[in-house]
Amino acid sequence: MDKKETSDLFLKGREAWIRWAGDMTHSRPATSNTSYQKWKRDARVEFENFSFAADFVLGAYGFPGDVTFRNCRFAGEIELPSLESRHHWTFQQCGFQSGIKTQQGTVNQALTFSHCTFSTPKKMSPLVLDDTSFSNSVVINYSNVASISLKKAIFSQGIDISYLSCGRADFSGSHINHRSSFLRFTIRSTSNFWGARLAGVKFEESKLHLARFQSADISGARFHKTSLIDANFTGATFDQGTSLENSKVQGCVISRIDLDTMDNFGGLTVGARMSMSISDDTADLRQSYSGFFGTLHTLSLFVFCFPYLWFLLQRWYEANLAVDIKVTKVPLWQAFVRYVYSGGEAWRTAAEVSLSFYVFLAALLLNGLRVALLLKTKQLERVEEVTGVPARFSLNDKTWFGLRWRHLAAMMTGVSILFVLITLYNTYNFSRIGVPV
Repeated sequence: MDKKETSDLFLKGREAWIRWAGDMTHSRPATSNTSYQKWKRDARVEFENFSFAADFVLGAYGFPGDVTFRNCRFAGEIELPSLESRHHWTFQQCGFQSGIKTQQGTVNQALTFSHCTFSTPKKMSPLVLDDTSFSNSVVINYSNVASISLKKAIFSQGIDISYLSCGRADFSGSHINHRSSFLRFTIRSTSNFWGARLAGVKFEESKLHLARFQSADISGARFHKTSLIDANFTGATFDQGTSLENSKVQGCVISRIDLDTMDNFGGLTVGARMSMSISDDTADLRQSYSGFFGTLHTLSLFVFCFPYLWFLLQRWYEANLAVDIKVTKVPLWQAFVRYVYSGGEAWRTAAEVSLSFYVFLAALLLNGLRVALLLKTKQLERVEEVTGVPARFSLNDKTWFGLRWRHLAAMMTGVSILFVLITLYNTYNFSRIGVPV
């Protein structure tokens, strides 16, 4: 139907419309039939210059073929129905005062929003397409919207966004086909791509300040002339095909490993890389547990172990010299345990647990963490020495019991601060000792 026939049928009321839609659906021929093209023209509807009231429910009407809304105004929130058909729905120069959302499920029809506005005279309205699987293409261009939300949405045939301006955007957890593209996509505030699958997606001349790409898959993605100022790529997946060529990357957070993974550093110049915030967990670990500081940690470990090793050596020596059969003897391990929990005092008489035993436990934890971090640092240095390339390492890598190296380093810092406080307290008490003058 043309726009006049569509208008006449719509004005007859919902019942007349549904009756027509039902007749068209039942009379649909096979696509191979010569009459299919005529049926397709008759099933197509065109709304032009319509103003739909706030109570208009789009899903209450049947649409057997392609649908075009041109220069229409929607006062209420529009919920796109989930249809079985794979026809094309086009919104051109339309105004949505309360925004758009979709039913959670699968939307089979192709969608195009062109030159649309999502606003009222007082405020902008959102475009919400969360938790929806789009089995056909989606196109949004030359539009302005308060926010766009595509959380956990699946675009199996891709989405093309061009010349779209919005306040916020949320693509977290979404799966976007590699054929998708974002051209001059401007986000005025923040954008979230956390955990999104963006492999092969193209971003051209877009503005993505403060974008969060943590844990996102951007292998093969191309950011060309895109502003990524203060974007965060921590934990994102890169490959050789990922490109940041001619993009603004000031303050962009990225790891040294990911930067090295991209071919020719993703097309970034030395100056561009200098403006980034490049994290290097291997360098951070070596800075704290290698070289001079590594020597200090090793010396501290020796100082901690020396009294206990010396005690064991003394008791072993005494055991070999004790020839008097009347001397009371205990196993060496038992003597050592007494020595530990008594704080080195009255261990022969099995004294009660002393306060210093709890300090020993904290020191044992501190030095256990120290050993683990020292050994890991040595392992990374050895790998680089043998292979000639830096070892792939992240403080987020797991160790034991689900703990990560970052957790161990944080625990090490916390226990170290505790010992510094204990040392300051003892120093304070020492300084108060009275001396004769």
